[in-house]
Amino acid sequence: MTSLPAGLHQNRLDNTLHSRNSINISLTGSITYNLFLDDQSSAIWSYNGVQLSPRPMLGSVAPVQVRSGNKIALEGSNFGTVKRDGQVHFGDRPAPIISWSNTRIVATVPSAAPPGITGITVRTSYSTSNPYSIRILSGIQIPVAFTYNNIFINNRYTENIYLTGNVFELGQWSTDPKIAQGPMYHSNSNGTNSMKWFFTVSLPGCQTVEFRYFIMNNQTNNVEWEPINIHHQYTVPCAGLGQVNVLVNE
Repeated sequence: MTSLPAGLHQNRLDNTLHSRNSINISLTGSITYNLFLDDQSSAIWSYNGVQLSPRPMLGSVAPVQVRSGNKIALEGSNFGTVKRDGQVHFGDRPAPIISWSNTRIVATVPSAAPPGITGITVRTSYSTSNPYSIRILSGIQIPVAFTYNNIFINNRYTENIYLTGNVFELGQWSTDPKIAQGPMYHSNSNGTNSMKWFFTVSLPGCQTVEFRYFIMNNQTNNVEWEPINIHHQYTVPCAGLGQVNVLVNE
C-alpha cells in the first residue's frame, strides 16, 4: 500500500542508474508494477501534491433575526487568519466586513439583502462554508395586536384561523401554517361558534401592510379565505404598540 495518489507514476531516475520502471497506483492504494533492477540500480517514485486549505465551517451566527444595517457575528473555523479576498454572503449579496479572524467574523447585514429566511456563507479563495440560515426582517419591529370579531367556523376543534399578508413577517401571502402567523386565539362568551379571535404579530414600523385571514382545516388542509374582495391595509406606527380591530360581516 502507498499514500501516493491513484495513477501512473514514472521513475524519477528514468534513464539513469539503469533504471526504467514505472508503477501504477489503484484507487484503493495498491501497487501494480513490473520491477527490473540491474546490479547497482535504483528506482524512486514521488509526488508533489498541492496542499489544500481546509474548508471554512460555520458553527454559529448571532443574532439569527436581524435587519439591514445590524451587526452580526459568525463563529466557526478555517476562515483564515487574515481576510485577504474572503467574503461573507447573505444569499448572493456580499456583506461589509467589520473584523476577521480564523474563528470569528463580524459583518454588517447588507442593505440589498431582501427580507426573508436567508443562508449565510463564508467564501474564501479556496472554498465556501456550509450555509447557516437566519431571518432578515423588513425593518424596526413593532408589536401589533390583531382582533377579529364575529368570525364563524364550522368546528373549532378541527379548524384554525391564521393571518397572512404582503410582508415577510406575515408570511408573504403563504397559507403554510409554519410560515403564516397563528393560529389565532379565541374567546367565546355566547356559546356559539362565532367568536372573537386575536393574535399579536411583530411588524415593520412606519410601513403600510396588507393582510387577510384564512381558515385551515387540520384534517383535510383545506383553506377558506376571508370573504372580502380587497386586502385590509394598516399603517404600522413607528414606535409603541399597534392595534387592529376588524368586524367581519358574513
